[in-house]
Amino acid sequence: MKNLLVTTILTFISISAFAQKDGEWIKKNAKGIVIEKGNYENKTKSGKWTYYYHDGLPSLEATYTLGVLNGQSKRYDLTGNVIASLNYVDGKITGKQTYFYSNGEVLSTGEMINGREIGPWKYYTPNGDVAGYVKFENGTQIDEQAKKK
Repeated sequence: MKNLLVTTILTFISISAFAQKDGEWIKKNAKGIVIEKGNYENKTKSGKWTYYYHDGLPSLEATYTLGVLNGQSKRYDLTGNVIASLNYVDGKITGKQTYFYSNGEVLSTGEMINGREIGPWKYYTPNGDVAGYVKFENGTQIDEQAKKK
């Protein structure tokens, strides 16, 4: 009987320790550097969340609604440069998407629906000149055209 009581108490304590309460959430690594920061509402991720590399630089900024990605998201490289500006609807990449070179110049732009490329995507050189176009249909490349020099 005593073992059952101790087991029950330990189980309750471990469950309580991991139950997420509403409000701000900050997770740190073993060195004390913040690696995840955001808010919980109704025990789900809500609003802007930021994830960080081990050195404290941001790796991802994302927006959640009821625990699902919704809205704009930015991805960063290891040196802190924005490498992608993505839009999510109900957890799937949807809408205009933009990818960047590390120098900040646009690499490519295009549309996606439910995580699949659609229509024309425009590609650029690292100095900002148009390099060409790729056309997609439901995530499959159907045409490609390089810009003539």
